[in-house]
Amino acid sequence: MKQADLDRYASLMHEARLRLNVLRAFSSGEANTAYVRTNTESICLQLRKVLELIAFSSLVCHREAYSKVRHDIAKDWHGNRILKAVEKINPSFYPQPVNGWVSRKRGPPRFENLRGGYLSRNQFAKLYDRCGDLLHSTNPFAREKNFASFSRMSPEWVRRIESLLMEHTVSIGPRHELLWVDVPMDLEKPVVVQHLVQVGA
Repeated sequence: MKQADLDRYASLMHEARLRLNVLRAFSSGEANTAYVRTNTESICLQLRKVLELIAFSSLVCHREAYSKVRHDIAKDWHGNRILKAVEKINPSFYPQPVNGWVSRKRGPPRFENLRGGYLSRNQFAKLYDRCGDLLHSTNPFAREKNFASFSRMSPEWVRRIESLLMEHTVSIGPRHELLWVDVPMDLEKPVVVQHLVQVGA
């Protein structure tokens, strides 16, 4: 990958953590719109924006291959559709949260994958659609939307997204390449993105 693409990825992750910081402010009550529904809608908007940033980061990693199947890449915006398209190019595209290196007696060190507690691929799709639904005004003849339930769940969604992003790797196709990404939630610390290639591959 070119340095410009690594910088793009880092920029997307930095924006994601800025928006996660806003979400934490809503959860703590530090941020408030003075109306319960607009609070929840603001949370939905920021969550959806973060999910779109994650989808755009997948575009950065697979730009060349994606451009072959989608000719106007600059106009794509729908998070779920982007992920479905990238998934066809590379089924292992989704960020894999890790917890540092694992030393091995034989072979090179490996990353230790987290086994749970982060936003899974299926949860991404469900959350993206749920946020979109709540952002639309309720039809007066439809069932009332459960804003309170979503609001109660939002800190858990934020925690899961943070667990997904804080330290993760991204497989770049079948070429024995990956990105290692460090996204400290402390805004004073830099986002680090490194392109790694398996030796001897």
